[in-house]
Amino acid sequence: MNKRLGVMLVTLLTLLGATAAMAAYPISERGTAPILFNTGPGGNLTCEQAGEYEFESPRFSGGAQYGGIYGPISWSTTDNTFVSWTAAHGGLAVILKGGNGAHVYYYDGSYSWDGQLASPLNNGGNIADLSNITFCWNPPVVAESQWRSPGFWRQSHHLASWDATGYSPDDMFYGALGYYPPRTNQGVRQSATTNPTLWQVLQSPQWYGGEAFNAVGDLLSDAHPDVNFDGTRMEDSCPLN
Repeated sequence: MNKRLGVMLVTLLTLLGATAAMAAYPISERGTAPILFNTGPGGNLTCEQAGEYEFESPRFSGGAQYGGIYGPISWSTTDNTFVSWTAAHGGLAVILKGGNGAHVYYYDGSYSWDGQLASPLNNGGNIADLSNITFCWNPPVVAESQWRSPGFWRQSHHLASWDATGYSPDDMFYGALGYYPPRTNQGVRQSATTNPTLWQVLQSPQWYGGEAFNAVGDLLSDAHPDVNFDGTRMEDSCPLN
């Protein structure tokens, strides 16, 4: 569990006034430790009590006879005890109620599956039979596309930004993009080379046209590790200065 999530959970539990502690057992297949909520008679827990989640599944009861697909989540149960799940994205919590308590397994966006989740221990020190399962989740956060225009990359004082892309201004356009940029009528008249470098295309859009010019901007934006370019050209959206 990451530090930020742990701090959030401690704060949440304090606000709720619930009797809760980090449970040492059972740890999930991927090493996720559950939070134990001792909720008293009934033992049921809602997503609102577990945290801030936009979506909450029905409370699936019946243990081993259940498994299936709900929203972005698929799950199965084994021996009325263990639960496995897969999801289209992370950012979810799984509530497993058994006996008078509930285990909540929390997952950030880097998780898309886990297994061997189980209910709390009963008074005899054994895993309580699984009474019901609830899934809580938030939709994934989609970062807005970033882009640095070819006008940025063509400036000599921005050449240092090329270093992280793995490309050089002297690299051939064909070698980087797999095709020769068509020349404009002006480019033909002025005998522009048919096999230009990336730098030549950036410096001479009047010879190679706007599409080739923008293609170099796309290439370098996509290759730079600090630019989140998803193919959508967004002006003034890039962290590079």
